Amino acid sequence: MKMKSLLIKLLLLCSLFVCMGQVSAQAWTITRTSSPKFYTDFGAGIRCMYVSYQITNNSTSNYTDIWVAADTFTGVSVTLAPGEDGIVQLGSMAAGQTKTAFFYIRALSNIAAPQTHTVRIYPTRPPTAELASSSFTQTVVEDTIQANANKITTTIAGPNPPGLGGIVTVTVTGHSGSIGSQNLLSYTPASELSWTANNYQLVSSTIVLSGGNTGTYTDRLFISGLASDSDTNYTVTYEFRATGVSTAPQIVTPMVFIASGTNIKHTQGDPNTISPATNSLTLSKLSSATSVYPGGTLTYTLRLSNAGGAYDATVEDFTDTLPTTPGSLAYVTNSSAYNGVAISNPSISGATLTWVGSFTVPAGQTRDLTFQVTFPNTGGTYTNRAVAHVGGFQIDSTLATGDNSPASVAVTARTPPNIKLDKSYSANTAIIQSGTEITYTITFTNLGETAATTFTLFDMIPARTDFKVGSLTYTPIRGGVAAPIVSYANAARSPADPPQPPSPWVSYTPSGTYDTQVTFIRWAFSGNIPANASSTITFTVRIQ
Repeated sequence: MKMKSLLIKLLLLCSLFVCMGQVSAQAWTITRTSSPKFYTDFGAGIRCMYVSYQITNNSTSNYTDIWVAADTFTGVSVTLAPGEDGIVQLGSMAAGQTKTAFFYIRALSNIAAPQTHTVRIYPTRPPTAELASSSFTQTVVEDTIQANANKITTTIAGPNPPGLGGIVTVTVTGHSGSIGSQNLLSYTPASELSWTANNYQLVSSTIVLSGGNTGTYTDRLFISGLASDSDTNYTVTYEFRATGVSTAPQIVTPMVFIASGTNIKHTQGDPNTISPATNSLTLSKLSSATSVYPGGTLTYTLRLSNAGGAYDATVEDFTDTLPTTPGSLAYVTNSSAYNGVAISNPSISGATLTWVGSFTVPAGQTRDLTFQVTFPNTGGTYTNRAVAHVGGFQIDSTLATGDNSPASVAVTARTPPNIKLDKSYSANTAIIQSGTEITYTITFTNLGETAATTFTLFDMIPARTDFKVGSLTYTPIRGGVAAPIVSYANAARSPADPPQPPSPWVSYTPSGTYDTQVTFIRWAFSGNIPANASSTITFTVRIQ
């Protein structure tokens, strides 16, 4: 019986794991929205195409930064194109939201055998644990020929040149002619090996049909089952995010594959060029103070500036390298914010903090990423450095994308002010009796490494003594402290009263040689007491 009970528990546990796996798999769906066939014309240089996949968040969770990858290509023909890294950032995705990931792939030869690859979803930039994956097959790599009657017009709608991190729009117009029996249209915004997809990340597509067929198709590159075989006009708008900088213009060669009779033909191309992207982004580093006490907390600011740009721009990450000498700083958990809004903690690897996401700075503006750190109990100068990235290009303190000039700021950890007070006296006679004058000397020294700001000394005149008006002297030994402001406090007090200053203080101007009404003297010093600075105050009283 015990064995039977154990088996039942194991079966229930396995069933639970199976159910959990099904829920996890159903939390995300990946749907292909591009052609299941790979169309080529090697003689015309057409050997690449874009593929597109709808990514849907079916879970009840919101994700701050979704990434999608295409990898594990099997077969002998289809792979990622040379300028494609196979990783796409989709950014934040709310529960129920759908976005599209585009990848640029190439064919090495025409082949009838299926060519497969896998699309994977990640909760942040890979490598990390994936959320879901699915395999897809190009059923065939098929050769096509050009349909000379069908031409397209390619327009770079701009901006041209684009701004690094910003959007460039490419518009393609044309018509299908009579549509053949397969009733399909397949689109790709580029088709040649020279296209560098890493420099221009395809983020959206919109196809508008008119004439024989009508309709608007968003973020899909393949239309099948058309209602009419009549000539159909199309306008396709592609939006690319400029994620790289090249030294030469980029030729863009969009293509449309159209069912023509029983075959598939491609339009006559109309290449156009995109000028090399320009950079208007810089990064600067600020701190909430130039010095801090050991063990203290300070706020760092990474300021992303788009002051010279005419268009909004987005970076994918900030990387901040905390100093490890003369000690190591510690990131304060949950202290990060971008543009004043709290964001997730960075990933931490050693002394490197990395925030991954879609960080947009509008044209002509700045945006701040702020966070806090705690300093160790070690004095010295701590230099902090940071950079940001658009694609594989570094954003730093200069507009040049080929140098390495991280934004930096130095903060000095110093011991706090430490005021030491000494008081001594001398008399004008060895025997202290009525009428004896006593001169007091107060010495104060800042033993700390940090200047002491304005502070106040209180001194109580001994019972049965009178303050000698005009006897005050102030001697700055070193440090150049500003002269003290003296206030006198009048109060009727008995010797039994506790030695505490009255409140509020009352300014007093004496009118004789000795002031017999003063109970307390208040020394208020303006200015700072520098580190390792000392000063003295002397004054005289007379015994009644």
